[in-house]
Amino acid sequence: MRNDFNVQKPIFVTGAPRSGLGIMHQILISHDQVTSITPNSMRKIIPHFRQKDRLQEFHLPLETPSLSLIARLKNFIGSADGNRIQYNERQFWSKYFEPYIHATNSDVTDEIANYFRSSVSRIQDVNHRPRFVSTMPEHSFRILALNTIFPDAKFIQIIRNQRIVSCSTFVKSMAEKSTSNSDPYFQNLDRILGGIHHSESSVSSELVNYELAVQTIITRAREVISLRGQRYLELQYEDLVADPRQSLIKILSFCELSQNPDFIRTSCMNIHDENEKWYPYLNI
Repeated sequence: MRNDFNVQKPIFVTGAPRSGLGIMHQILISHDQVTSITPNSMRKIIPHFRQKDRLQEFHLPLETPSLSLIARLKNFIGSADGNRIQYNERQFWSKYFEPYIHATNSDVTDEIANYFRSSVSRIQDVNHRPRFVSTMPEHSFRILALNTIFPDAKFIQIIRNQRIVSCSTFVKSMAEKSTSNSDPYFQNLDRILGGIHHSESSVSSELVNYELAVQTIITRAREVISLRGQRYLELQYEDLVADPRQSLIKILSFCELSQNPDFIRTSCMNIHDENEKWYPYLNI
């Protein structure tokens, strides 16, 4: 397996969908030492690349706190009329890894390792940045394989209140403008849950399934927990929003990135507690 590609300590951020991966991605790619996969860079290194599986996120306040949880969630679904397109790099990783299929070191061949290492190296060169970050929920299921391909990689898992995540996921799955039918997370939910999913056709069962899926994703990502401290970091979403400055210093120190005060100040301004809108509705 070649190790001469110019890829040093790439950063992989994992976690369940709706756990704060988006804000983590935005923070890290705004650092002047970090780059990531973008449609533009992919077109430069892979001629026929096309962006697909575009996702939508909805961020509007909940209303009518007197309603039941289920009624409130459905009301939230009906009120979601804005959207924000996320970054997308699934096409790149799915060349060798299927979404939410468990991959270990035994699944990594020289061909696979060389493809990803050379591609990441070229992405860094194209964007003139020395470090690379990839933020995807699916990485939780391939974390051992990624560790084999990039033996000096840094892994961050962001964990958010599981009940909030399950309700937020439910809202996304049912929203009128949602693209959940083409989202690998929803397509592979049965596979993620294995034999422990609740098959009843009810909102309560669906919420339970989403929470169980979050637990499964956390467990998968912890397969590299032996690297804790040096190469594996668990970050609580609630800690990030409660004390952004200290959390950012912790993240930058772990990733071995420069701690520019202006960068930290600007990043803190972009971190908002998305849990607050859920508290009145979930009695947390």
